[in-house]
Amino acid sequence: MHTPILTLSPPLKGRERRASGRNFHILPLPSLRQLHPPLQGEGRGEDGVVRALASFLLVLLPLLLLSGCGKKGPLIPPEALSPAPVLDLAVAQKGGGFQVSWSAPSRQESGERLTDLAGFLLFRRPVLPPAEDCEECPTAYTQLLQVYVDYPQGVTKLGNRYLYADYDLLEGKTYQYK
Repeated sequence: MHTPILTLSPPLKGRERRASGRNFHILPLPSLRQLHPPLQGEGRGEDGVVRALASFLLVLLPLLLLSGCGKKGPLIPPEALSPAPVLDLAVAQKGGGFQVSWSAPSRQESGERLTDLAGFLLFRRPVLPPAEDCEECPTAYTQLLQVYVDYPQGVTKLGNRYLYADYDLLEGKTYQYK
């Protein structure tokens, strides 16, 4: 079956048409098989496509069924993979500022050895009078510093211990760190 298209050309005898002052005629397009007949061994029409798709699925399906995902074992809650909290945070007054120090944890919350600690966040809050103080309020603490273990800026590292000098303080105020 031929699909007709409109082609602007000089008039031909036979199926000549006239529209808005121009002559045009309808030319049939050759079929795909006339332009490219199938090669020997190549599937014909939809049968070849179906065979190719079936072959592909027969190869892909066993690979998907045989592949596994991850290590099999008991479920581990994400909290267990967190580093243990810093237990030795200390603050000492040094002149007009505070020296905050802590050591890196060596264990995870689960008790296993910690191997991939990225860094620390140091927070500070001013302690208010008891009637106004709210340590649990989300805006109580502000982040002072982010320390990366591989590239510690703003701190001094002595072995496994980190030291931070905080001089941005108001006289007569009490501060708490975490």
